[in-house]
Amino acid sequence: MFRPTFRRSEEGALILEDTSAAVVFNSLRKRPTGKCLTPDDVRQDALKEVCRLGGNTKDECDVLGCYKFQHSKYSGQTFKWMVENVLEYAVCFVIKMANEIPSTSSLSINKFNFKRYLESFPEGKEAIAMKEIKRRRKCPTRQTSYIPVGIKLQKVEDVTDETLSGTDVFDASLQPSTSYAPAQPNTSYEPVSTMPSTTITIKQSEDCLIPDKWKKNLPEIDQQWISKTLFKKSKKGTAELDSTKLKQLWYYPPQPDPLNKNIPMANSYFGHRLLLWLPRKTWQVKLVCPRPECKSYPLTSGGLHGIVRPVLDLDCHYFLATEQLRCSNCKQRQIGWSENILKQLDLAHRLQFPVVLSYHLACDNRVLQLLKYRGLGNSPSQLRQQVLEQHTRRWNERVALYLENCKKFCGSRDDYVIAASKFDEVSKMIPVPSVQWFLTIYCNEVMGRIDELKASITSTFGRVLKIDSTKRIVRKLAGRACGTGAWATNVGNEYGQVLITVLTAAEGCGLNNMTNGIINRYALAGVPPPEILYVDRDCCGHSSIRKMFSAWPDMKIRLDIWHFMRRIAAACSTESHQLYPIFLKRLSACIFEWSAEDVERLKRAKRGQLIASKAHSDPTDDIILQNISKREFALHCRRTTRGTRETANLIRELLTSLDGEEGRDTLGVPLLDSDRTWEIWNSQERHVACIQDPEGIQLYVKTSEMIKGGVTLPVYRCARGSTSLESFHLHLNRFIPGERASDVHFQAYLMDGLVRWNTNRAVAATQSGAPHPNTYSGLHQHGLNTLAEQVFGKKLYNSFVLPIKYTGELIGVEYLYNQTNKVLETHFSDDESDDADFDEEVYTFDVDEGYDDKTQPDYEPPSLRRLGGRHHRAPPEVRQPSPIPQQPPSSHDGSDAEEDAAPIDTELEDSAGPDNISGYAKVEALADCLFQFKEDSGVISKTQAEQITQLWNNLDPYDKIIKRQSRHQDYLSKGRFKRSKTTVIPGVESTRRCFLGQNTGPAQWPDCNRYMECLITKLCEAYPSTVISVGGNRSQRWPLIVKGYKNIRRKVLTNGHLSSFAPLQLMEINRTTLIQWYNRTSKKQERQVLESGISAIKPKLVTSRALPEPLIKPAVLYTSTIAPSFTFVLPESTVGQATVRNKTSIPVPPGKMAIPPLPSTSSAPAASSSSSLPVETPIPRSVAHYRKQAAKRIAEGKQVKRYKPRTSVSVCSQCKQPRLMENHAQYYGTWYCAAKSNQTMEEWKTAMAAQRRLRKQQKK
Repeated sequence: MFRPTFRRSEEGALILEDTSAAVVFNSLRKRPTGKCLTPDDVRQDALKEVCRLGGNTKDECDVLGCYKFQHSKYSGQTFKWMVENVLEYAVCFVIKMANEIPSTSSLSINKFNFKRYLESFPEGKEAIAMKEIKRRRKCPTRQTSYIPVGIKLQKVEDVTDETLSGTDVFDASLQPSTSYAPAQPNTSYEPVSTMPSTTITIKQSEDCLIPDKWKKNLPEIDQQWISKTLFKKSKKGTAELDSTKLKQLWYYPPQPDPLNKNIPMANSYFGHRLLLWLPRKTWQVKLVCPRPECKSYPLTSGGLHGIVRPVLDLDCHYFLATEQLRCSNCKQRQIGWSENILKQLDLAHRLQFPVVLSYHLACDNRVLQLLKYRGLGNSPSQLRQQVLEQHTRRWNERVALYLENCKKFCGSRDDYVIAASKFDEVSKMIPVPSVQWFLTIYCNEVMGRIDELKASITSTFGRVLKIDSTKRIVRKLAGRACGTGAWATNVGNEYGQVLITVLTAAEGCGLNNMTNGIINRYALAGVPPPEILYVDRDCCGHSSIRKMFSAWPDMKIRLDIWHFMRRIAAACSTESHQLYPIFLKRLSACIFEWSAEDVERLKRAKRGQLIASKAHSDPTDDIILQNISKREFALHCRRTTRGTRETANLIRELLTSLDGEEGRDTLGVPLLDSDRTWEIWNSQERHVACIQDPEGIQLYVKTSEMIKGGVTLPVYRCARGSTSLESFHLHLNRFIPGERASDVHFQAYLMDGLVRWNTNRAVAATQSGAPHPNTYSGLHQHGLNTLAEQVFGKKLYNSFVLPIKYTGELIGVEYLYNQTNKVLETHFSDDESDDADFDEEVYTFDVDEGYDDKTQPDYEPPSLRRLGGRHHRAPPEVRQPSPIPQQPPSSHDGSDAEEDAAPIDTELEDSAGPDNISGYAKVEALADCLFQFKEDSGVISKTQAEQITQLWNNLDPYDKIIKRQSRHQDYLSKGRFKRSKTTVIPGVESTRRCFLGQNTGPAQWPDCNRYMECLITKLCEAYPSTVISVGGNRSQRWPLIVKGYKNIRRKVLTNGHLSSFAPLQLMEINRTTLIQWYNRTSKKQERQVLESGISAIKPKLVTSRALPEPLIKPAVLYTSTIAPSFTFVLPESTVGQATVRNKTSIPVPPGKMAIPPLPSTSSAPAASSSSSLPVETPIPRSVAHYRKQAAKRIAEGKQVKRYKPRTSVSVCSQCKQPRLMENHAQYYGTWYCAAKSNQTMEEWKTAMAAQRRLRKQQKK
């Protein structure tokens, strides 16, 4: 206890700053009184003190420690107290004595005794050297005034502010080479040798000014920087939040030094952000108690909340701290992040809180947002794996930087200022929660806004309704709901939105409550009933569907045409039959006919495209129709049903023609089962009337326009049938990720997915809609629209419609549990133990994923099919045109010959090829000439080269165009994800993915151009067998064809004459492209042969009736004018209205703002402004009451005690030192002083308590 304690930082450097005891002593500012004591008196007092404390009087170091300092304001303090508390002052005091000569005066002897005492400790010498190095650095030319023996100084130019303040500039291994004995005054005692001392390290946990409860939640690596950033020491010595530093919500840890001059500190690399959520302290928001009995009693600040929450972010964790709010009426406390407090904030300040809380942990909204996107592979387990990977990557980055910077300080001692360094351990990464926690936090967020979701779903209406059911989604139910559901029934409208989705134990009567809820919804909202309802069954007579919707007698019920076609197709023996696609194409043509006006407009546009591509100079109608794709017809043309009688006759004739020899394939297998076919037709013939379009109801909406071939074409969307719900069923299955989901998770995913789906459809269906909405929150859209109208007088989200109040309809699993008498529990605990895009060019119209008309199969109708087996799209005229595809010819189901057939030229007919383009005889002549060079031997002679050049020059310009197969697509129309891979240059990724042969470049299809296809056709005819014997060796057919083609290609490309005068485009092929082209062509020809034998009359393509004008996109969807709207809670801003202590500014009334007066334009003197009345500070009622009573007592002549605040620190009457809580205590008026008592504080308190109990017993 007699050795002084030296303080060191965590970096190992001595701390020279004054201690808290020295600060308190300096605040007294008392001048020393009395005369200087003689050396003998000083020594005698020191010996007595050592004896009193039980020390060794023969130990000179102990005696010197009790010497009293006789200089300056610290006169009377012991040497030990000076070294412990004011080390910097002591060091400066000793350094100034460097050139001083000892004398026999009392002050001089006292000085040198103090110097001898300080230098007797290694830490004292180290502190002197530190101070001297600082002085040398400030003045390099100055000579060293004093350095103790045994201290080795580094070069001054190598020492910087950072190294002095953050590191130890001494080599701890150096010891004094000789015993230091400075000049001593004439005294009778021996000089003191170097003595040991007590050294302490000031750790973060010891010198950290943060609440004690925070230390349990915050990592140690964050405690120090948070302490320095936000807290200060109170008068009681505890941590107190510094209100002057509360200028922001986010606080960040110190960042690493880019130049790496200091020893790396772990908190600069592994520290975490802090979100300090103090709505009342930061914004002075007026908050009230949420308890009803308190009647909006204002809340006051109750200090910081003791729990600091870790929050999961995308690549790291951060911490969330908040305040406690206290109600003076009910004495209850509210936490600043509770929902009761957050819902009192206005929208602007509520959105500043980015956290979703669970019971133990918390999640940032950015992570939660990724769970809301519905699609393939988007599951909580995948998201957790991605977040874990991001966290690990960021942690690895920080560790690598930290270790790299530490490596700099691990070199030789002679090369660095720091000879020995001790680095902090690498901070561990905070673990990422489990998958179950991700599900829980998502469900908590969804259930927190469940009322808004239900109101949004039940605010959807439609003019054309569709109802359909699916079983696939119900199979994902797990837990106690597993096996209880049979169907998921959906009701949609013409825009693709879903009015409701319910899970039922059975169809039929189990849907009565659902239909009654929809009818009641229309009635409450005042929306007209639907005009038509499409179903997949129960369409005729007094069916169960008609009984369910008996309240709407005028609503027409129609059977979905795709389901009707599937019923007829059930008579087919197999879907793999060669005539099966032809049968469905003919069946669709028997039901529909196209608008003559729209078809004529599309033909003009396609004609312009063909002429621009130089494929035809004057294409006929047949060629134009062959080059129009199925998608183009559906996009730009309207169609209607043919009528009940005509449709029935056409279908009957089609079935009759195929129910015989005409319906057999090349193997003799019949397409239709005769008995089953007519049995099905007899039962389904009565439903032909149910598939007809109702009169006076328009099913088409014009969504946009686009330009093709110089013609402006409309883009239509059709509301016919329930095929949009079939597409929704695919997306509905993706709403619930994974294979299984519990009832609560199923419900949360379903509700959120329905709202997002309907929002996307609503934005795409309105005029002002964008391709994708910016937000799916109705609260945010309504709040921002309200603010924008107040500020700018207009809305930000024009397509947003305020939903009506929730109608009480049961949705999803709730409907199922209502049927099975169960209750859906929504309590959670976090305890842990794609789109159908168009296959056209990039258009400007909106792509709607909800519509894929299945009455138009993926194969193309013969009447609308292009020539050729593969799909080649004609580009817009703004791009480089691509060639028209070349394939074997095929017939088409156009209008009859008398109406559409054009005069045929004999020469053109003789020379027209498979693609019905003239000049094919010239192509065959060139191919025959090249065919003779298929053998390995031989070369092309000059005469043969001139002949080939002449044949090349005779070709039509269409055949000379450089044509390469384009494998790049902006949008994938098929495939699992229906998205092309990201690349910078279009086509690069397609080039990498195309067919590759061995030791060759990218292979192309054999039909790249007509003479190349004709040449390969002749090679296939030359090798007809599968196995061919050549020179006694048996070889496969396809290698021989490829070999022969490559021989021709090599000879042509190596001939200089042909390269200059006949640039033939013979592209590279391989076995894969060759076989696929051959099989596709063969199957195509077989279908053409089979189709040509069908005797059924082909129906006309267009109708002679004029179709009604299409509807236009509405500005907004259906809205209700009589139903009560859903109430979004949007509190008014109360920023600055809270009553805060020591508030000197005048409070501004709500809704009003203090506007400073405008500067005067007159030339009045500046002094005139002083005549304005001063602003008085409001006085609290308690102070006003006290002043009033005091004035009354003074007026009565009574004495009033004046309050005089204490300005000095209390001094102990026993030790005459400041009364600090560390060594003083009070017990019922009796004070304890550690310096004057032989007992410890605990023993003293025990004794005092015993005496108090004894006195109480004696009084009894």
